Amino acid sequence: MRKVKVGENLTIYCYKHDGTINSISEEAVVLESNDDMLVCANKRTKIRECDGREF
Repeated sequence: MRKVKVGENLTIYCYKHDGTINSISEEAVVLESNDDMLVCANKRTKIRECDGREF
């Protein structure tokens, strides 16, 4: 897996327990990254649900 950098923008995919996609967060900025954790934040980003709804 590639190393993510602080300040980089990511798309976050959220999965259900059965492995299907639940929602997608279009943009999240990396605040901290190390071997044990990845901390991201977003503000007013578009969220897309698996049924096509967006908010």
